Parts: sequence; structure tokens; C-alpha cells
Amino acid sequence: MSGKDVRKVLYVGCGTVCTLLALAGIVLPGLPATPFLLLASWLFIRSSPSLHARLESSRLFGPYLKRYRERGGVTAKGKTMIVILMLSVVAVSCIFFLESLALRLIVVSAGIAGAVCVIFFVPGASCNRDHL
Repeated sequence: MSGKDVRKVLYVGCGTVCTLLALAGIVLPGLPATPFLLLASWLFIRSSPSLHARLESSRLFGPYLKRYRERGGVTAKGKTMIVILMLSVVAVSCIFFLESLALRLIVVSAGIAGAVCVIFFVPGASCNRDHL
């Protein structure tokens, strides 16, 4: 196997893992889906055009990726909703489902880390009148 083939296999493998993490991030508190989805798209563009096309055409992720590409990022309103929803799920989990203080601290820490990632590392959409 050449170096190019090894890189392609690694990119496809990592892209698949990132897609699964993005899927999990939709339902798990504190795990942001956005960075994993964007990373999966980046990896598939460089390794497998067919997997990238499947990701772009999926009913779940396709519309989000299209809007992201058109706007150049996530709108401020979108970021606000993501953070509010993520921290709400963290709060509900800690209040109603987790009894262990250690687990609560882990979930709260993951939620805060996810919020920081969304706020500071997910690119913001460019503002123009078409998207207001």
C-alpha cells in the first residue's frame, strides 16, 4: 500500500467515526454534532467523493451542510439555539437522571466544553441581507 492509499483509508475511517459522533451528538448531552459533521465532510472530500456525496445528500445532514456552505458558517441565532439546547439537556440529565456527583461533574464539564467549542470554534455565518 502506498502512502496515498494509507491516507485515504485513514481519512475514510476517521470520517466514518466523525459521522457516527455527529449522529450521537444529536441526542447526547454535551457532545456537539457540528464539529464532527464538518470534520467528516472535510475528510470525505479528500478521500471518497462517493461518501461525501452520500453525506451531502442525506436527509439528516445534507440540508445542514448546504446551509453551512452557503452562509459560510452557523448564524448567531443558530449558535444560541445550539448552546441553549445543549445546556438544557445537560441540566435535565443532571437534575433528573444522574445521582452520582462524579457523573454530574463529567456531564457538566462536557456540556461546558461543547458550548465553548460551538461559541469559539464553529465559524459564524457571514451577515448579509439574504439570511436575516
